[in-house]
Amino acid sequence: MKIDVYSIINISKDETKGFTFTTDMWRSRALDSFMSLTAHFISKDFELLKLTPFITWFGHNRHTGVNIKLLLDQFIEVLGLDGNDIQRTVVADNASNNGVMFRLSRDTIDEYDCGIHTMSLAVKDAWNLDILNIKIKDVLEKCRELAKFVRRSEKNKNDLKKECQLKEIRFIMPVLPNETRWHSVEMNVSSVLHLTPAIQSLAQKDASLQWEKLVPNAAELKLLKSMVEILTRIKVTCKIWESDSKPTIHTVIPELYDIHDVLDNKQRNRERYVSVFARELKKLVGERFPGCGTENLLNCVGHLLDPEYKGLILKEFNAYDRARAEIIRRGRKYENREAQVNESLDSDEDDENEIMNLSAAQRLKVRQMSQANRQNVASRTGGISATEAELVCFEQMQVGPDTQLLNFWKQNEPAYPILSKIAREIYSIPASSASSEREFSIGTLVSGLKKNPNYVK
Repeated sequence: MKIDVYSIINISKDETKGFTFTTDMWRSRALDSFMSLTAHFISKDFELLKLTPFITWFGHNRHTGVNIKLLLDQFIEVLGLDGNDIQRTVVADNASNNGVMFRLSRDTIDEYDCGIHTMSLAVKDAWNLDILNIKIKDVLEKCRELAKFVRRSEKNKNDLKKECQLKEIRFIMPVLPNETRWHSVEMNVSSVLHLTPAIQSLAQKDASLQWEKLVPNAAELKLLKSMVEILTRIKVTCKIWESDSKPTIHTVIPELYDIHDVLDNKQRNRERYVSVFARELKKLVGERFPGCGTENLLNCVGHLLDPEYKGLILKEFNAYDRARAEIIRRGRKYENREAQVNESLDSDEDDENEIMNLSAAQRLKVRQMSQANRQNVASRTGGISATEAELVCFEQMQVGPDTQLLNFWKQNEPAYPILSKIAREIYSIPASSASSEREFSIGTLVSGLKKNPNYVK
């Protein structure tokens, strides 16, 4: 299997010059450390592929940025992707050791911070806010303790279940949040809000006052409801970014722009808790994603090459020209190659008999490629590059709103041979390192099976 994976990647590097790697460290149940590397790339048929050539024991090495870089360099070299003509991008979380690795590898790889992890840091910063003299951290701790209280005793659970029946509320077990994922904190709060009528009723009946001290008061409930209402939009964004079956980098700027708009609207809400929380969260998200993500050049290129928007939001943040210049820079390495291909196409067109043997659709494709060739020649004589000439045509092209991203570039590859190659580079970059997280889950299961062989049965 490993040989097959290496072979696929080795063949593909001649077809695309852009590879993205998601990588991370994880620890098994036996406390053995591993490092994984997943390669993301788009095939010549514009199919997004994801292969995991390495999950390697990290040995006794410390989890430092230097050691991560050394192992990452070995991975890339073994795959034969260390050439100067390969565009390498690594997606990882914002951990300090990854930051060191990126600084040491500045000349060999492009850095891309995981969007989900970055958003998580912004949301977790919100847990430390005081909203109208209420400490969010204290209210969240009360919700956590309530979940523990119900779960630690069968009597407590049954009392709550009985009260839910009386209040005609569907009983659910309150979610116990974990330390790493803010989603679980939001789920904990949502479950408490759902059970609140039953919990309040129990608090009024309970002489021991155990339930009463766990029930959020009226002001705290307003704050919790506003948090859940606002964070729902951010959950949707994170769900979009965690996909690895289709490109996601082009969604970063539009999603952040929509979040900014939602928070703006919530800030104008008459309910003070909603308004203040939205205002503070907007500041925190803005600090983590300056300019709705437009300060990251990779996000900008992905947004500009998206046929649905064509960089529309970039103009709001004066980032359009930077993205355009980056596309032209990336196209230089393809221009000489495309000129040779186009010359061969021109010679083929001279053969009347060969063209007549083609189908109508194939003849149309040849004419489009010939037209692109003439535009490239005209652009070179007119003082602009072939990449810029394609970009001008792309900017003027009318595209429907339901256009599928990879299908668009596959169908229009004859007209935009250089831009389509740049699109394959950019859209291989996922908006998050969720692939590595999935590998952790699989690796943990495999580790558990090895230690418990009877579980296989």
